[in-house]
Amino acid sequence: MKIRMKKRWASALGLALALTTIGGVAIAAGADDWYDGDNAAVPDHDNIGVALKLYNASGTEVTSGSTTTPIAAFAAAAGTVRANDTFASLYVHLAQASTAPGAWPGVQVTGTSKYSGSGAVAAPAALAGKPYVAIPADGYSLADVATILPSTETAASFAGVYELRLRTSSPTDGVGTEYAVAYVKVTGSTWKLTDAPVFGQAGETATTVKATWPRRIKYGKTAKVTVTVTAASGSAKPTGTVRVMSGSKTVGKATLSGGKATVTLKKRSLKPGKHTLVVRYSGAAGSFAPSRSAAKTVTVKK
Repeated sequence: MKIRMKKRWASALGLALALTTIGGVAIAAGADDWYDGDNAAVPDHDNIGVALKLYNASGTEVTSGSTTTPIAAFAAAAGTVRANDTFASLYVHLAQASTAPGAWPGVQVTGTSKYSGSGAVAAPAALAGKPYVAIPADGYSLADVATILPSTETAASFAGVYELRLRTSSPTDGVGTEYAVAYVKVTGSTWKLTDAPVFGQAGETATTVKATWPRRIKYGKTAKVTVTVTAASGSAKPTGTVRVMSGSKTVGKATLSGGKATVTLKKRSLKPGKHTLVVRYSGAAGSFAPSRSAAKTVTVKK
């Protein structure tokens, strides 16, 4: 998905609850884009696989609550979302079975919080070193979100499910498209954390991706990532393509053989510095559903 927007950075946003926009252009692409209908199972490459967690004011994780009050005091990513950013914001998107995740409609429910450096918002010790955003006590609730983005899904893994996305930003690079993610299921006036909706067409076997990363990556030299894609059931081995992604950029790809592949990262595909990488399996239509590995933060040496 290529987001049609201007990367315009704004600090301390005072927002009315509205369809998510950055620089006046909607983050979620419109229905005329290529990733809806028959392409609904296409994963969003901006979902980098970093887990998003919720915390109360004392730093204890929150996994359920009321839809009529703010979901938590803080939302924090478990790892780097985009290197060198210092601010974060929280968005809520409606999970839709007929639309690819990259086009799910969403709303921004907080302003921006500085989480690193001078002037950072005070947070519990459990959040130290993590990208986080403070959620105001009088802020927007899931009930507010559901009012303008009601869930009408009937499939079990989509019904009442909303996706939480934490994006980070900086004064120089604007708001990143990459995000950390969590899912919540709304039932009546309560919510609880849940698994990601099951992507793919009916009859496709779910898959998981495991990546073995190189111990070190040096700029100017190739590196190899070993990938195994496993089917949740049956004896058939997944077929298709796997890609190593850095944000929205493909830095290496390979074709599976017997459910395995070795992806070569080219000599200059990653610049020196920190990068958050994830392996994405594209799936095989009618046979195997798409999936992705856990995210891995690597440092490319000069």
